[in-house]
Amino acid sequence: MGTLGAFRAWFDGALGEWQSLRFADLHYGHRDTTILVLVALIGLAAAALLTRSAFKARQAQRRVALPAILDWRGGRSLSVGRHGALLLFAVGLPFFIIALADPYTALVQGTESFPGRRIALMIDASSSMLARFPTTHLGPKPASDAPSSAAFFTTVAAADTFVRQRMKGKYRDLIALIEFGDEAYVVTPFTTDYDGILL
Repeated sequence: MGTLGAFRAWFDGALGEWQSLRFADLHYGHRDTTILVLVALIGLAAAALLTRSAFKARQAQRRVALPAILDWRGGRSLSVGRHGALLLFAVGLPFFIIALADPYTALVQGTESFPGRRIALMIDASSSMLARFPTTHLGPKPASDAPSSAAFFTTVAAADTFVRQRMKGKYRDLIALIEFGDEAYVVTPFTTDYDGILL
């Protein structure tokens, strides 16, 4: 049952591929070569037919006519088998032409993405940010600790929280981190490396 099931799965897959195939979407790598080969084959077939008909005309002149002997037993049922090879050739010829043209399809792969926004985080590191700004939710230390209650550390903790929230979302934001005091300088340019920004 395993072999039969595998064969059936393969057959269903192949049948599905054939049903989804559109000849209008195919591109041919050797279209010109195929046309030349077909023209050459047609020319050879026509030359063979002309040569055969010429030889038959010459041989017919040298033949002696005899009275026909009728066979009343009827035709043989296996006489159709003589044309089996021709039928197989006629069925396989279109596939041979397609294979000779080397068809291929353009592989298109789509990836659904959620482009986000360009967000610039600007953190003030001037001396004015040393003022107390106590908070109970932001900052690595309790609000009663004086260094952590400064406005600068609260701002850094708020930026950290904001970046982590954006990381949990489906959008891929480009975030830049800019710090300014007496002068402004770029800590990280626009990037999706959120771990680098958090660092």
